[in-house]
Amino acid sequence: MVNVRKIKDIISYLLVNYRRRIENISVTDITGCLRQTYYDIVYGRNLLEPEQIHTLISAMEGGVVHSLLGELLQNCQELNCVLEQHICVEKNGLKICGRPDAICLIDNELIILEFKTVRRRVTVENIPRLYMRYIRQVQYYMCIWNMLNEKKIEKGYIVFIQLVDKANNPLVYEVKHSEDACREMFERAEKLWKCLQSDIVPEPEPSPICSGCYWRSKCMNVLPLFGRE
Repeated sequence: MVNVRKIKDIISYLLVNYRRRIENISVTDITGCLRQTYYDIVYGRNLLEPEQIHTLISAMEGGVVHSLLGELLQNCQELNCVLEQHICVEKNGLKICGRPDAICLIDNELIILEFKTVRRRVTVENIPRLYMRYIRQVQYYMCIWNMLNEKKIEKGYIVFIQLVDKANNPLVYEVKHSEDACREMFERAEKLWKCLQSDIVPEPEPSPICSGCYWRSKCMNVLPLFGRE
């Protein structure tokens, strides 16, 4: 019999036993710390832990912002945008896939738009240090697109919606296409895939976001010196 308790138990079970299923490499799997991605896939997360509730709510807020901005783009007659187009590229049997938030034709120029909601103050100067994973994300999307299509994308833009510095919304950051980033994309994907297949933990990639990482204590247990970053 379906009742409140049964629905609560179902949703609770799903949140407590959250685990990624991986058939292909997603762009977002390889833009940040590969060790974090490895742990997420191998061990999963309990999304009902107190510190994870904040992450869950932030993800829901980000989803609302994405939906709203997507609707606004589609309703704007001056813009020709395709939202969340699924794109994949394959090399040596390894498939890498992604869904850019928007691919738009503006003034006869194709660009990628990626929307991000953040809870800290963003400046053009601190983006490469704090949000390198977002820069990589846009670069990798451009790499995949350009491998598949005759009309190339040379620039993408990260559109930040800040919850702290509301006066400076939206902050827009330009990302240029890079062949070095394309080589890096395949290297990181192959490395992650090999680690998953061989049960080898990737080395950590220290960054300012390590302090809030779900796996920080486990990462430090595996590599004690990591605490000295």
